[in-house]
Amino acid sequence: LGKHLDLYEAFSSNIDSNIPNLIEMIRQNNSGLILASMTNTEKEIYNRSLEHGYFKLFDENFISVEIGLIKPQYQFSGYILDKLNCDPKETIIIDDSKINVQSFCELGINGILYYPRNITQLEIDLKHLGVKL
Repeated sequence: LGKHLDLYEAFSSNIDSNIPNLIEMIRQNNSGLILASMTNTEKEIYNRSLEHGYFKLFDENFISVEIGLIKPQYQFSGYILDKLNCDPKETIIIDDSKINVQSFCELGINGILYYPRNITQLEIDLKHLGVKL
């Protein structure tokens, strides 16, 4: 576990610093949106992410180990839609896994495949779906 946490620390130091700014811009320009995160991670990694403040950016956080479901299981996305009372057609899920995005789209959810460090393409994709930036 210690080695895994060390790898996580190295990875998290490379997170695109523009993401928090983009999330705040979305929040400011789109009233009524619920911003939530969903992650397949271990409890220890989730706790480390909490320490770094990553999850403070979101209204809700859904952690696979707490729910007992993982992406790309349809039940995980369905669980979140139910908990947030969201219509799939009015929902956007951003993920860096093509398999996960495909599973979201099969449920009628708007999925965006995010390529780390390509914030410009993410902004284009969000605008295309009607998100004001």
